[in-house]
Amino acid sequence: KCGSLCLMNQASSVYVDHLFTPHLGAKDIPALTWSDRYKYLGCPTGAYGTTANVMNELRDSMLQDTSTVFSSLLAEWQKLDAFRRFLFPRLCFAIKVISPGVVWCRKLDTSLRTIIKRGLKMPARTCNKYIYLSQALGGMGVPSVEVESHVARAAQAFKFVADTRDPCIREVALHQLSETVAKRAPSLDPSKLEDLAEFLNSTAAPGEGRAGDLQSLWSAARASLANGGATIEITQDSAILHTQRDNKLTWLKRKLAYQ
Repeated sequence: KCGSLCLMNQASSVYVDHLFTPHLGAKDIPALTWSDRYKYLGCPTGAYGTTANVMNELRDSMLQDTSTVFSSLLAEWQKLDAFRRFLFPRLCFAIKVISPGVVWCRKLDTSLRTIIKRGLKMPARTCNKYIYLSQALGGMGVPSVEVESHVARAAQAFKFVADTRDPCIREVALHQLSETVAKRAPSLDPSKLEDLAEFLNSTAAPGEGRAGDLQSLWSAARASLANGGATIEITQDSAILHTQRDNKLTWLKRKLAYQ
């Protein structure tokens, strides 16, 4: 790796220990300061820093390269294949770690659809569902940024509450989820697993107030689960993801949550 980041907690405040310099062989790995950021797969990692510029740069690069591909002399199926295999995957990691928001994703989807329709000489009135419909069902199979964002949030939440390989991670996740439930849904008991699952599986819990909503992974995950028609069942030792197809996914098959 090309950078290190050491965060220290002292007197209820967090500071960066820039004197901590690990080494690999005879070479020191430079330590990041409070304002430094290390870009990994297009996403910034650091103690502090805005991600808006990074996502906008990624968006602009995505639109430019998509326009280049769809205005090229490639065959139509080659243009679509290049977009699915090489261009769209650029967004996947950034969407998982940054979560740009539904509005940002929808605007990018709209811009990408315009470029694709123009490049394939399709009528502007072409149904959007046909564009995103799976190829197996007769559609074009173009991936959606908004859908990818929802799947990433739901899969991430499911992974945290279901992963039994590291009980500490699951314990921290359930504790954070219970804190969110206690603040947003006072009618639910944050100490009960079934109530935690009910919070995730409902768009609004009984007696839930909207003023001062606590924004977190869990509030975003419940919206994504509702969008995909999926629910999470939290068990004593793990969790089960119920999808529209009545499949049950344990943590051993959690990668299938991205399908």
